[in-house]
Amino acid sequence: MCPNVTQCYTLLVKYLYFSNLSSELHLAHFVATREAGNVSFSVGDDPKKVLINRENIAKDFGVSLDAFTVAGLVHGNHVVKVSAKTRGRGSTSPQTVIPETDAMITNTPDILLMVPVADCVPILFFDPIKKAIGIAHAGWRGTLKEIAKATVNKLHQEFNCNASDIKVGIGPAICVRHYEVDEAVLPGARGNFDLVAANKIQLLDTGVKPQNIEIMPYCTFERTDLFYSHRAEKSTGRFATGIILL
Repeated sequence: MCPNVTQCYTLLVKYLYFSNLSSELHLAHFVATREAGNVSFSVGDDPKKVLINRENIAKDFGVSLDAFTVAGLVHGNHVVKVSAKTRGRGSTSPQTVIPETDAMITNTPDILLMVPVADCVPILFFDPIKKAIGIAHAGWRGTLKEIAKATVNKLHQEFNCNASDIKVGIGPAICVRHYEVDEAVLPGARGNFDLVAANKIQLLDTGVKPQNIEIMPYCTFERTDLFYSHRAEKSTGRFATGIILL
């Protein structure tokens, strides 16, 4: 899906960044596009190619591949604190991911928290006061289980972060006009579900300031020239989102 030649050129863009996070020292983050390749071992791709894609991302950001720490996504609301002991879980093998986890937090430098996505909402967190970071993966199940709120609460519990200090980046996800759901998702309702808006509301409810939330204006379903989209493509890869304290 590439509407015109001009939009096709966006494939040359390998990474996108949030302006509210880019201004922070000792912090790096990214939202990778299709140009960076598939980073998931779980979609039938050649594992060697997946590993090369991950190695290239690590090289681009000047970190080692063993800094990558990957969650074993289950569309829940479990948040894990990552330490030096669990650094690198899932970096080179799907068997070693942090199991049954959809969000991770840390205050330890040189740990790159990464989640692979293809329509679900990737959310990055940074507290510049307490120097703590987090990442969450929010599909409809995780959104209904309030994964965004759980991540903010875990940052407070583990590192005494104040929600009002936390900066948040909400990455590309499927937009409301392409995300139709039925009563299995929202009991008593049928129609379209706005994943991004629902997660923003959760963040505001925790006390995150509106001006500290930045949302990337891309729909993964509409922009398969830039991103992978499970709903649009059925069988497809996953693009990486990541954050690290330097």
